Amino acid sequence: MTRESFREAMARVAAPVSVVTTLCREDGKPRAFTASAMCSLSEDPPLLLVCINRASRAHD
Repeated sequence: MTRESFREAMARVAAPVSVVTTLCREDGKPRAFTASAMCSLSEDPPLLLVCINRASRAHD
């Protein structure tokens, strides 16, 4: 992902709730959860800050 494409993607984030997807390290299967707090942390390298409740099943 380029710095410009990351910046453009972050400019399009409009909702306070985001669906976050990733691949599980153990089995390589996709996982997803909703996050009520997400923001860009850095453009170079492109990093997101995502907050997840410790009580959530997706936390671990």
